[in-house]
Amino acid sequence: MSSCIIRVFAAIVLFVSILSLFHPGLALTYTTNLKAGDQASYALAGTYGFYLSQPSTQLNILSVSGTNVTAGFTQFFPDGILTSNVYWVDIDSGTIRNASSTILFAVAPGLQFNDPIYNGWNIKIKEEQTISCGGAARQIEITEFYPYVNGQTYTVRIGWDQNTGIMCRYISANSDQSRVLSMGMSNTTLWSPTPPAPDPFAILADVSAAIGLPLLVLVVYVYYRKRRARKR
Repeated sequence: MSSCIIRVFAAIVLFVSILSLFHPGLALTYTTNLKAGDQASYALAGTYGFYLSQPSTQLNILSVSGTNVTAGFTQFFPDGILTSNVYWVDIDSGTIRNASSTILFAVAPGLQFNDPIYNGWNIKIKEEQTISCGGAARQIEITEFYPYVNGQTYTVRIGWDQNTGIMCRYISANSDQSRVLSMGMSNTTLWSPTPPAPDPFAILADVSAAIGLPLLVLVVYVYYRKRRARKR
């Protein structure tokens, strides 16, 4: 009897495992490890959403209640002055304060290729890359989608840090490129910055620049000494 129960249990586990391969969202838990007080700063570029004299903004996590994360941005208004002061997103359902906004500043940690960015969404992770984010090399999960907002189609591309779910990169542009907004995380309290790996090509260039002139003088000196020796 006990062996029969074990076989049934093993069959159930196997079935669920196979099912999760075809439906990745079933294997996900859409939660968050973000907490109030977490911060991230972003460099800004583009044609709207910020003051050109201040091309940066700071994201402050204001509160976390279950899967609902509320955040504020400083000097940043991509959705208009009245709708950009405070953002909130439900990490599980993907419900956001402003339904037309594409500033999806956080997702669940641990997303992988082809996972829905929120539970039940058709928008999925399309790429995985390791890039510089917040002063360190981080694995990011990237999606791209094409919302229709205020009579225009936009191309929106977002990358989130895989370990924390915080947004690393964001770019949005309409079809005629008249409204473009780009964000890149410059630093954060979520991890410590790490120095970039040495670039051997840059090192070689620096060394060449440092010793280039003395080396040239030495080569010319040896060349003329050999010529004089031959004439003798």
